[in-house]
Amino acid sequence: MKQITRLEKIYNLMNVMKKKKSPAPPSASRRSGWRKKGMTLIEIVIVIAVITLAMLGIYSALALGVKMSIRAKHLTIAQQAAEQELEIVRSKPSSSLTNQTNGPFIGQVEGLDQLLQHSATLTITDYSTGIKRASVTISWKEGSGTKTIYLETLISQGGLND
Repeated sequence: MKQITRLEKIYNLMNVMKKKKSPAPPSASRRSGWRKKGMTLIEIVIVIAVITLAMLGIYSALALGVKMSIRAKHLTIAQQAAEQELEIVRSKPSSSLTNQTNGPFIGQVEGLDQLLQHSATLTITDYSTGIKRASVTISWKEGSGTKTIYLETLISQGGLND
């Protein structure tokens, strides 16, 4: 009986050995399925190129967004300053307004100091009998050019403060 159990053990051991696969030689393993373990250098270069292009697109979109935001801010500041100056002119009696061409602002306008290399002028002229035209021009440097905003209004005798 003891011999049978020993034979069974040997038989079982042989079956286990048969079930285990012997490792393939290195040259064979490279040929069959080596790509499953990692990426080739070309694949890595392509992935890096795609990621770089995507990041450049995102960066340029963000840079354009910031640029447009700054332009909108400057335009808003200039628009508000021009409207504020025209409101100051409208609040004066028309008889106290003297004609001037490209003169300084009458009132203190806030925010113009935020515009780079700005100039602000007020022109008051006679439009017709009893009516004056007030126009405001604000220019500022932006990028490689100059931006300008121009607003005007008419002021009549017997208007707001006459």
